[in-house]
Amino acid sequence: MTASVTTEQLALLPLAATPPAVANLEQPVDHLPPDEAIPSVPPAKDLIDNIRRWGVLEPLVFRAAGGGIDWGDPRALMAGRRRLKAVRLLRAEARREVDRLAATVPRGTVLSEETVPGYGAAYARLREFSRVPVRLVSDPEGTPDDPSGPVLALLSNAVRRENPVTDLAMLEHSGSVVEDHGTHLVVRTPDNPTYWWGNFLLLGTAPRDLADAERWMSAFESEFPGTRHRTFGVDGRDGTAEDLAPFAELGMSTEWASVMTATAVHEPPRPNTTATIRRLRSDEDWAQQVELDMAGEEPGSHSLEFVTARGQAERRLVDADHGAWWGAFEDGRLLASMGLFTASPGLARFQNVKTHPDARGRGLAGTLVHRVSRYGFDELGARTLVMVADPDYLAIRIYRSVGFADTERQLQAERKPAA
Repeated sequence: MTASVTTEQLALLPLAATPPAVANLEQPVDHLPPDEAIPSVPPAKDLIDNIRRWGVLEPLVFRAAGGGIDWGDPRALMAGRRRLKAVRLLRAEARREVDRLAATVPRGTVLSEETVPGYGAAYARLREFSRVPVRLVSDPEGTPDDPSGPVLALLSNAVRRENPVTDLAMLEHSGSVVEDHGTHLVVRTPDNPTYWWGNFLLLGTAPRDLADAERWMSAFESEFPGTRHRTFGVDGRDGTAEDLAPFAELGMSTEWASVMTATAVHEPPRPNTTATIRRLRSDEDWAQQVELDMAGEEPGSHSLEFVTARGQAERRLVDADHGAWWGAFEDGRLLASMGLFTASPGLARFQNVKTHPDARGRGLAGTLVHRVSRYGFDELGARTLVMVADPDYLAIRIYRSVGFADTERQLQAERKPAA
């Protein structure tokens, strides 16, 4: 099957048998499950704004159970629920604009860019948001309510194959081990077993209910016996903490972080002109990095043993020529630091951005992000830079001020070790 199939005319689409086949198509949004049948929270404003600006970059994923697909069945929609809702909101917005422009000329006027300035662009937007890209995965062994094992594995890995998970790349570069279990990944950091986000499960989808969350908790305890923390990530592009409600019912804290990207940068509004910006090189530099990493953290959240082990892993990344760790120094004292490393060809990831509490508000972070970004483009050969930020913390405004934009979301659930 190829994309040349006329999908508007299909009610059931026969697909190839095992192994699962994948077809990239387009579908009119009116042929897909209605919003009221899709179990998800409304799309976030930044997701709507990104689609308005860039379009739908990642296809919606549908599953053809038993070799056929009913496009209107919400059970067939495996990924992209919020994207579909966002596109429908944007289509309604475009329709209102088309109707507004049409009302400015007498009835019977032939509507065009010549007769109604702006009509051509408005109508193009309406057409753009009337269809969405879809990725159709055959599942000849599954049923509408029960995906088969091979397809679960394929679906859980679909996003990872198309969009490199930079966190995993960094962990693997620094010595962590990633095991693919089909429906989830197990990430281990043998050199630092107390590193919560170096020893965790990355799930293909968020838990459906409390029973599902309990199964994942048992899976974690089986993989990490004796470990005091519990940490889970969810592989995806959008979502909110509400998607992790089943984990919250188990007493876990849940959050989402903004995945930010930049393809170009500019100086911050208030650059710092007094600090020395340079790479960390000496043992003394790295000893200061450990001290900086400890500064201002909650008691018990960052032990010296953990921070020292993480610093050693960061230095291994540098020694292996994956990138560099940079600092802002004043009078020889390290006040802010961050790493930037190649995750895959053309893609580089920032690591552990930190400013000493006593040095905040002086433009150090923005100046350092700008300088290190230039290093990424000019010396690492990156075309895209990635930064993950807390949406509720003031630092995210600094990253935006030099050219980073919110493009995805990262979901996490954790239970810290008891004091």
